[in-house]
Amino acid sequence: SWTNFSARSSRNFIVGMRQAATETWRSDLPPQLRQTAPRDFRVVGSEPRLSWSMGDAGGVRQQWTAGVRAVHEDIDFLVGNLRLRDGLFTSVRDWQ
Repeated sequence: SWTNFSARSSRNFIVGMRQAATETWRSDLPPQLRQTAPRDFRVVGSEPRLSWSMGDAGGVRQQWTAGVRAVHEDIDFLVGNLRLRDGLFTSVRDWQ
């Protein structure tokens, strides 16, 4: 068999963190920054597959499958920090 596929997805990863690098992930302190990382994914691919059944020894029948998958993934990746005390937004990373 041969399967083609395509998918789109949008996600936003949000985390509270500290401003100083030494305190970034300290959960015992209140957050100073809200970091957001919205991502849009587009994936397309094609997958040829060969399946066959074999065996019947002792009542055990097996299904074997061999194939390969080719995938192209396009990701937009923007990370920004919002400083909670004054609302200042800073772009940390912008991959397109």
